Amino acid sequence: MVFPLFLSLAEEVDTSAEVLPFNAPTGLTADAVGPYQIDLNWFPAAKAVSYKVYRNGVVVGFPTATSYSDKGLNPITTYSYTVSAVNIFGGESPKSSSAPATTLSVGVAFIPPTPPEIILEPSPEHPEIPKSLIINNGDVYANSVTVTLTLSAENAFQMAISNLPDFSGSSWDPYQTQKIWSLTKEEGEKIVYAKFRSSAGGVSKVVSDTIILDTTAPTNISDFTAIPGDSRISLSWQNPPEPDFQTVKIMRSTAFYPASPTEGILVYYEKGNSFVDTGLTNGTRYYYTAFASDTIGNYSSGAIVSAIPQKPLPPAELPPEEVPPEEKPPIAPPPPEIEKLILQDFSFSQEEKKISLVEGFKIKAETEKPLVISIDYEKVPEVLKTMMIILKKGDESFSFLLRVNPEKTAYLATLIPPKSGEYSLTITTLDYKNQTLKKISGQLLVEKPAVVTVPRYKKIIDSILNWFQSIWQKIRLIFS
Repeated sequence: MVFPLFLSLAEEVDTSAEVLPFNAPTGLTADAVGPYQIDLNWFPAAKAVSYKVYRNGVVVGFPTATSYSDKGLNPITTYSYTVSAVNIFGGESPKSSSAPATTLSVGVAFIPPTPPEIILEPSPEHPEIPKSLIINNGDVYANSVTVTLTLSAENAFQMAISNLPDFSGSSWDPYQTQKIWSLTKEEGEKIVYAKFRSSAGGVSKVVSDTIILDTTAPTNISDFTAIPGDSRISLSWQNPPEPDFQTVKIMRSTAFYPASPTEGILVYYEKGNSFVDTGLTNGTRYYYTAFASDTIGNYSSGAIVSAIPQKPLPPAELPPEEVPPEEKPPIAPPPPEIEKLILQDFSFSQEEKKISLVEGFKIKAETEKPLVISIDYEKVPEVLKTMMIILKKGDESFSFLLRVNPEKTAYLATLIPPKSGEYSLTITTLDYKNQTLKKISGQLLVEKPAVVTVPRYKKIIDSILNWFQSIWQKIRLIFS
């Protein structure tokens, strides 16, 4: 009969399987440990082999332990969590009581400390990348405070960059592989620091790179002279004394003195002390500016000369006196900023020591020491093209340009003072049409450095002290 067979089969069914719901987990807590992570903890549930974690009603994890770290969250955001238990048959308990938590804002420290940080390193698929931060493609020197950073970190979401090891004042920015960065202005070795953060909130180790900042232009060449000839002009000069001096770059123009190493026609770019410029047109005035450069690529402000080539005259005839080029009168009055300039607006220094004006117009300098002449950039309007310094003593004359520095903080020139004596000093300001706007006069008094002599009695005292020190050393050796 069918009915008894059905009863027999029913008797063999395993009734040990739990089909009724079991207790929900208890003691659920939610703690924000940062702007991107919330940690959950709860008490174990009987017969549970795993758990389901719900964030705002949506399952986000299946842990087997009684804890869970929910990562990749948004800062300053409130989330609500519940947890259910799952038994060996896949049955799910009711959900626990809810536990809300709000993530921290960026930059807020968490106490107690966060779990071990995620270390971000350059991708193992690219072992040729030596580090995560490189300044100016690995150059040793930089001649500008503006540099290019090349960055690399696996799984990076944000990055923080700083000139300080403690990252004070820095912020987290979106991760990018290249960034224009500004170093601090003081010269010398510079260190840039970087760290990276993943979307899960893990922060990398701090990486860094160094570069030497050198923005100081070399001293101008000295004794720059131009001797005209037939279709030629012979130039000669003395190179600056700096050990990192590299080359002299001479630019030529028939309009006026080239104001920068890129203005005019390049006629010389070597390390010698003389050059003959040939193929010139007799009767035409040629203007030359010589820029000394160092190994980093900094250029001096420029030393200037001009001359007019001409054919040699018969012996019976006297050479005509050379007439300097006429200065074009200004077609408009100079700007107020130029009109009110005085010698006291300029700064004079040697070996970083400021030279005070004597009687309001005299500058005392020493030979063989570079003399720096400068004026603040803000004191001169943008209409300015050239500021010239002319030192003159009898038939000797030396001229230099004041040129704006890369940071646009000052117009300056560095020169070696000529031999001892009194020189008239004239600072001429020109506009972009080479018209004279202002002339400022002063006097440069060049002296040899004072020789410091040691009084005879001091030498005697030093000798006695040295003798006593020698005796004391011998006594110590005997009793040691």
